[in-house]
Amino acid sequence: MMDAALAAGGKPVAELSLDQARAAYSQRYRERSQPSPGGVAVQSLSIPAGDRTISAKLYRPEGATGALPLFVYFHGGGFVLGDAAGYEGQNARFARDIGCAVLFPEYRLAPEHPFPAAFFDALATLNWVHGHAESLGINTARIAVGGDSAGGNLAANMAVASRDRKIPSLALQVLFYPVTDYRAHFGFGPGFASRDEFAKGYWLDKTAQEWFARSYLARPEDANDPRTSVLLEADLKGLPPAIVITAAYDPLRDEGQAYARRMEEAGVPVTYWCIEGMVHNFLGHTAKSAAARAAFTRIASEIRQRLA
Repeated sequence: MMDAALAAGGKPVAELSLDQARAAYSQRYRERSQPSPGGVAVQSLSIPAGDRTISAKLYRPEGATGALPLFVYFHGGGFVLGDAAGYEGQNARFARDIGCAVLFPEYRLAPEHPFPAAFFDALATLNWVHGHAESLGINTARIAVGGDSAGGNLAANMAVASRDRKIPSLALQVLFYPVTDYRAHFGFGPGFASRDEFAKGYWLDKTAQEWFARSYLARPEDANDPRTSVLLEADLKGLPPAIVITAAYDPLRDEGQAYARRMEEAGVPVTYWCIEGMVHNFLGHTAKSAAARAAFTRIASEIRQRLA
């Protein structure tokens, strides 16, 4: 897959215009993911959030009755890229395989809306869900948050917010190769061996990581804020149970593992899997990789059991 991408050429993401980069990310995620399996109803929603609205999609298995568990999923893309169109097939498959509703909010993107815009959109989404659970057919005792990469960062922060009562309680957090520490991108804080080991040639290269970081954080000092570098959260006790997934050939592998270890040390029930043979963003490779499909099935089965 990586050889084919290199052979196809094309400019690095940091050299594209924002419109080009966003269109390319959405198209590639859609093309490399398995399509919607069918049997899933999709509803468009507008979530009020102060002086703005957040567009969202709600996926629900057709024929499902009663109040369902809910998986609120925050997309990746470095807080700069990502949309519902790209993740359509993945969201529908999560809904079918987990047997739950899936809510996919399109939070505000940087650099037009830098930190903390996405953070506040995530808070608003979850508070709105609890206020409208009955009309949505949602069981508020079985709400999970999850996300990949930048979305994993948001999900981790929503778990902290739940513990701190900024939003109602959550049953589970599912972090796919999350960003947990931005400091090194601005010349301070610890480095991670996986960032150096896979700095080039493994999808998410060093140049792209730094472009995303500088797009999302308008001020370097924001990298010291636990709402961006969640690894800096002083106290992780009392967080919802966690599933943390990393990829063996991912520059973000070590910071995801470090966060999982810190939660374990704080007494949080953590299931940690490092998926061998995988690179960053492997959830979006299920149409091309049998190993990615197998990992997706395993993960969805685990979430289903936790929310049952």
